[in-house]
Amino acid sequence: MGYWNPSSYTCTQCSLGTYAVNSTCVNCPSSCSVCYSSSYCTSCTSGYYLYENSCINDTSICKNNGYYVAANICYACLQPCATCWVTASNCSSCLSGYIFASPNNCLITCPAGFYRSGNQCLYLACSSVCATCVTGPDYCLTCSSNYYLLLSNSSCLSSCPNGTFLSGSVCSICQYPCKTCTS
Repeated sequence: MGYWNPSSYTCTQCSLGTYAVNSTCVNCPSSCSVCYSSSYCTSCTSGYYLYENSCINDTSICKNNGYYVAANICYACLQPCATCWVTASNCSSCLSGYIFASPNNCLITCPAGFYRSGNQCLYLACSSVCATCVTGPDYCLTCSSNYYLLLSNSSCLSSCPNGTFLSGSVCSICQYPCKTCTS
């Protein structure tokens, strides 16, 4: 940074650690090693971290606001990470509407064969009869081959029980008063 010196018709360059105000060079704040103004730092002195053009000495501010720290700079996490570490896409928590899945991913739904527990995909396998499940390994959304979904309890069965009929891959309940039916 520098300033125009109208009396000598020259630009005067301010030294590192200073910035121009009117026709003089002013020191950057003590936490800044390079700045454009008193409120716009681009590099920090030892023990400080660059966060949104300011130098801070508490990295928890970065970590709690969707940033990670590397080389004394707070870098923004990439969406859908709410918080991250090591890199911008290495999630440690997720934005609302996403599910945390190890290792360090945020997903909209859990992968097939695994189930959601709260806001996490815990990568605990569904039971062998479930193709997809939620809340527990035996609470099936879809069934493995040769199994049929009984909607009343979200279980997968090898055949439909009495009082139900096969409709596609689902055991549907017969209409009252029928005890058996075909559709």
